Amino acid sequence: MTRLSGSVLARAEACPASCALPAVDERSLAASRGIATHRFLAAIAQGKAREEALAQIEDADARSLCERIDATAIPRGEAEVSFAWDPIARSARRLDPSERESPHEIRGTADLILWGDIPVIIDWKTGRPDMHAARAQVEFYAACAASIAWADRAECAIGVIEESSVSWTRWT
Repeated sequence: MTRLSGSVLARAEACPASCALPAVDERSLAASRGIATHRFLAAIAQGKAREEALAQIEDADARSLCERIDATAIPRGEAEVSFAWDPIARSARRLDPSERESPHEIRGTADLILWGDIPVIIDWKTGRPDMHAARAQVEFYAACAASIAWADRAECAIGVIEESSVSWTRWT
């Protein structure tokens, strides 16, 4: 069973049973490379040196992609921020990565947040992302961040990692 989370909202909307039926938990090579790329971007966003961030990538293809990314184009902020949204209280709380959400909460982890008067939520995508699903995911994280920051809104951004650059889609 796949638990409802920020990353499966679009799939749950299209097929609610996907959150109730048994699921196969299998990671593809592309998913593993995406995870490695996310680790690299998180390290850069938190101020690690490029060489140090590259050293943690074992997969040669993921490393090759990350070597071509202009690290100076990656914003600095807080990476891998976990939330739990309470639909009853209509509010969010931060979660420690090892902490579990309660049964009625929806969990999610934002790739990168730039905290300020208006939080900026950034989600990294590799390959050819489903932008409808990506927008739903980022907007969920934006609602959580705005709730925690007592902001009336948040800015959203999706950074699609391409061969040697990041292309951005932004909205409020």
